[in-house]
Amino acid sequence: MKSLPPLLAASLALGLAACGPKAENTVDTTTTQVSDTAADVANAASNGVAAAADAVTPTPSGQEFADRAAKSDAFEIATSKLAADHAAAAEVKQFAREMIEAHTGSTAKIKKAAAGAK
Repeated sequence: MKSLPPLLAASLALGLAACGPKAENTVDTTTTQVSDTAADVANAASNGVAAAADAVTPTPSGQEFADRAAKSDAFEIATSKLAADHAAAAEVKQFAREMIEAHTGSTAKIKKAAAGAK
């Protein structure tokens, strides 16, 4: 409901703008401002919904976290191997090698932590 005051104000400005000599330009500007305000309100509402969803999403258990991390690492390693084998640019190949190294290391750390956990 926070969108009502800016939209109401913009509507009033639009009505008053029609009375002046530069009404067409003012109407275009006001229309753009109303559109921008509506987009900002929609984005804020969307962000609020996402934040609320995050707040009620339960924290994963240690096993769920480890499973998700392992899947993510496996995906990153596999796609990076494809990039390293098939990329034309040297920078892409180098980045792929760095990703493989980082995610292989991450997997090793998770395995070590899991072995020490009960």
